[in-house]
Amino acid sequence: MPTTRDILTAVFDPDTNKLATTASASVSTSPGAANFATNQVSVTSAATAIVAARATRRSVLIINHGTTDVYIGGASVTTSTGILLAGTEGAAIGIGTTAAVYGIVVSSSQTVSYIESYD
Repeated sequence: MPTTRDILTAVFDPDTNKLATTASASVSTSPGAANFATNQVSVTSAATAIVAARATRRSVLIINHGTTDVYIGGASVTTSTGILLAGTEGAAIGIGTTAAVYGIVVSSSQTVSYIESYD
């Protein structure tokens, strides 16, 4: 459950010997997600589901395990429309979405893993 805290910023005014309010704001913080899940998927040259849609997902981090570029997007992702996840072992992309995430490679296949946080 989010927590809201009020913040007040003040600066000392040497001319009046008083604190002068310069700004105020409310900041909302949320605790971490209640759950997480991990898996590995072999992405091929056809759009491949990496992680299914989840209504309570906060974010998903996808990590490339090898040297083949993987293109990330929705169900109709192509190598021309997807976001590049570079073919560098350990390269990663974080996405804040509840939708399913897909990947595709130009040829052959590439293993990726994911960790998603959700409530």
